[in-house]
Amino acid sequence: MLEREDYELIKKVEYFLRKQSENKDGAGGSLWTWALKVPHEERLSVLFENSGDVFSKLQESNKKFSVLDLGCGFCTYWPFFERRGADRFVGVDLFALRGQGDQAYQDTAVKIAKTFCKKSTWSIFEADVRDIDKIFEEAGITEKFDIIFTKNTDYRKLGSTGIPENIFNSICEKWLKEDGTKIYAG
Repeated sequence: MLEREDYELIKKVEYFLRKQSENKDGAGGSLWTWALKVPHEERLSVLFENSGDVFSKLQESNKKFSVLDLGCGFCTYWPFFERRGADRFVGVDLFALRGQGDQAYQDTAVKIAKTFCKKSTWSIFEADVRDIDKIFEEAGITEKFDIIFTKNTDYRKLGSTGIPENIFNSICEKWLKEDGTKIYAG
């Protein structure tokens, strides 16, 4: 499902992330280590495999769509969604609330969104996804999403705070459009 343009974009995103890690004091925590070690090609392939044919259908329809990213991390999947038609993103992640210090996680996510998602509107929240109703109420978010996904947030991983599938599903019940797509690629 990856296309030639994706491979070019993967190189740009990975290069950007490496440069950000070199410029950050304390950038060496577990999220940085994982993000720099696990190739985006591998992660994207798993994400697309778990999404069925939703991306092909969206690309064919030329319809703009919205994405809620639970456990968004550095938001490195967003450029690939935008390339396929996404024009609105909302990301929620613990960032410094993970208890490992700031490590520039959220700052880097914002820079990635600003650099690679210039055609889209986006919001990034530092919070627990379990508090999503409160977050959205305070931010004035009322519209539902075309796609809700989580990737690499399996709560059973060693040291993970994660997003259990039952919590993911309960968020989807409330915030996913009736004809929307949920992707749990834990």
